[in-house]
Amino acid sequence: MAEDCVQDVFMSLLHHKDPTKIENLEAYLAKAVKFAIIRAIYKHQRIQYVEEYPEGNYFDKLSVEDALEEKMLQEYIFDQVEQLPDRCRLIFKSSRQEHLSNEEIAEKMNISKRTVENQLSLAMKTLRKYLFRTILFFFF
Repeated sequence: MAEDCVQDVFMSLLHHKDPTKIENLEAYLAKAVKFAIIRAIYKHQRIQYVEEYPEGNYFDKLSVEDALEEKMLQEYIFDQVEQLPDRCRLIFKSSRQEHLSNEEIAEKMNISKRTVENQLSLAMKTLRKYLFRTILFFFF
């Protein structure tokens, strides 16, 4: 899988980018391969999920304790999303709950696509920070 990811990065580079315009080719390739591997792992996990739960009955297979923990985590994340600044929260919800693209969100809110990207980045950074603190609190 790793070899395929590296190959995909090189093919993408050849087809879509001009390598002479990349300031630091080594850093670009390292980051591109990292994200290609993350995408491959995510895709592999989704395939396993679909094979294991073809009807989408994930919650039916959980123990009562696991289902309760899952629900508590979802509620915690929801609460943290509600704590985001207004515009950041609206953009995040549009992206994650309404499944709108960045372009659609920008058009809907009459802002630039770059603003949408920045706000989503801020939201994810904030949520990661809160989740990391929570994990440290519960496990250490």
